[in-house]
Amino acid sequence: MPLLPALLGSMLRLAETADDATMRSLLLELCLTVPARLSSLLPFLPLLLRPVLAALRSPSHELTNLGLRTLEFWADNLAPSFLYPLLAQRPALLSALMAAVTVRVNAQLAPLSRRSSTY
Repeated sequence: MPLLPALLGSMLRLAETADDATMRSLLLELCLTVPARLSSLLPFLPLLLRPVLAALRSPSHELTNLGLRTLEFWADNLAPSFLYPLLAQRPALLSALMAAVTVRVNAQLAPLSRRSSTY
């Protein structure tokens, strides 16, 4: 797909230089939802790690969830021997992933905490 690298590169450049948070979020969402088979995206996964990292660091819950879902999709469909070296090259990605998961788990446990404090 010769169009794919140009499309991803352009959207990433626009997202990184966007002054408006809404525009940046929209461009990151477009990068992460490019309608292409995973097999077509494989050569560009290192490039796609940039919008995944930005999504995980985003204050938008929807964008953070999209980043988590993207990583989950990759983990479900790619061999660990292929995916782990890519993720290991980006320590910031792993720390952002842990932060996003921690926030998500705390949000799910908060109602339990409130209920137990009333007893």
